[in-house]
This record gives sequence, C-alpha cells and structure tokens, in this order.
Amino acid sequence: MKRRTVLLAAPALFGLSGFASAQAGYPSKPIRYIVPVSAGGGSDMVGRTVTERWGNLLKQSFIVDNQGGGGGVIAAQATARAAPDGYTLMQGYVATHGTSPATRKLPYDAIKDFTPIGMIGGTPNVLVINAALPVQNIR
Repeated sequence: MKRRTVLLAAPALFGLSGFASAQAGYPSKPIRYIVPVSAGGGSDMVGRTVTERWGNLLKQSFIVDNQGGGGGVIAAQATARAAPDGYTLMQGYVATHGTSPATRKLPYDAIKDFTPIGMIGGTPNVLVINAALPVQNIR
C-alpha cells in the first residue's frame, strides 16, 4: 500500500517541485495541507502519507488541517480564501470539485478558484451486502 501511494503521488510531487523552483526560497515556512474530511479515515491517511513524503522532499513541515463537513465545501472555501502563495494546498475530491458544484450554489468557483497541480491517487469503491443474504453477484 505505501509503495503504491507514493507512486500515485509522484505526479503531484513533480508539480510541487516545479512550483518550488519558481519561487526563490520556497518553502520557507510550514505548508498547510487541507483535507476535506475528518481525521482517521482513508482520505486522511492518504493526506498524511503524502505530506510526510513531500516534507522530506522539500525539507519543510506540512500541517495536515482536517476540515470535514459540508461535503468538502468548508475545506474548499477555506482553500479558495487562502493567500495565493503556495502555502495552502487542498486534497480535493469528487465532492469538492464535481458533485457539490453540480448540485448547489457554492461560495467558491470549483474551476476558477483552484489550480490542479497533480493527481495523488484514486479511491476504489465496492458494493457489499450482509453475508446472510444468499446473493453472490449484482445480477
């Protein structure tokens, strides 16, 4: 799992490396990494894993800031309002940039207020039922 996560995070690392070379002395302070879910779940673990690696690569601390609630809207709004200085990143996902913008009015523009810098992974979904039910497949 760790190796796969790191490999999936590689494109994002290259994105950060390019940004770092564009600004002299970047990063000179800790980087805030907003995760739009509560601590302890799968998305949080991905965020903590990649920020540990990025911190080692960039020789700078990352602060994981879990902002769960509102289907990711709270976290996305905080990111959109942050200074555009490269010190606030967000782990966006389908709710923050897909489902929520398609279904309701938001306090941010999912396209104009953000710049995608890389893909860090994908989340598999599985359909399960109670084991006592005598069903073996979806048909």
